[in-house]
Amino acid sequence: MDSIFRFFRRVLLLPLILTGLISCSNDRISGGKGSITCIEDLQGHSVGVITGSTADLLLSKYDDIEILRYGTPTLVLQSLDLGKVDAILIDSATTINASLDERGMRQAFGGVEPAQACFGLNYADQVLCDQLNAYLAALKADGSFDRIMAKWTSGTVHGVEMPVLEFPDDAEPLNVGILGGDIPFAFVTDKGFAGMEPELLEGFAHSIGRKVVYHEYEFAALAAGLQSGRISIIAAMMFNTPERAKVVLFSDHYFESANVCIVKNDSGSGSGSCPSGPLSTRVVSFVPGAPPTVGLISAGGLRAG
Repeated sequence: MDSIFRFFRRVLLLPLILTGLISCSNDRISGGKGSITCIEDLQGHSVGVITGSTADLLLSKYDDIEILRYGTPTLVLQSLDLGKVDAILIDSATTINASLDERGMRQAFGGVEPAQACFGLNYADQVLCDQLNAYLAALKADGSFDRIMAKWTSGTVHGVEMPVLEFPDDAEPLNVGILGGDIPFAFVTDKGFAGMEPELLEGFAHSIGRKVVYHEYEFAALAAGLQSGRISIIAAMMFNTPERAKVVLFSDHYFESANVCIVKNDSGSGSGSCPSGPLSTRVVSFVPGAPPTVGLISAGGLRAG
């Protein structure tokens, strides 16, 4: 009789045990409500970040957080979409047009290391930096800056157009290293780069009689591109930090942001699709208004800042 009782007890308890195990697993993968509320809660989890970002540097201080590094904001978001990571730690500005609700994602916590995003230049280009700062100051003084920001950050970027500017064929190029796929700040359309950063820099180049030539980089390769002289300005929502300021001359800021932790909803399912081809090494260089040509500028193990 005792053996029969033990048998039925095991049969009755087995579904409850399995339910508990599945629940714990789902809680880890999705970041169930209440499970991830601060950096310390990410210990024991896998977290996606942009290589060389402030989020990457912050999480590197923890031995028990598995960090998966990606070259662009798009790839970081896709890593959570596809279940490759339990959470992502990324600049909050990246989530403005990311449609988190539709992708079954939510913010677990935010306000991590707030900072100012600036354009980055070489210290040898102080005159160019002064010109850029004067241009930004003029935009802020007459209200144009606020209008540009509202244009790109107040909702969907679908249908939002870049200003049409005429650049002389013989205008001196202004080489800009840019982080594509960072909606609404810089992204590729069938007409070229668009977003808040391209609009600001193309307007600036036009004001000093130069024309922008874009070079799309992975984030971690931007500082090296600047030091090599291949690019003159970094446009990548780069935070001005003391460490980066040792090698990068920062302009006045054009955006204030902080890192946020994004997880999947308890019942959410990813809607993203796996990118085809090695997007982490895809680089586009072109002049505004001209068809893009594909090149290659990857991180190569270098870190920004």
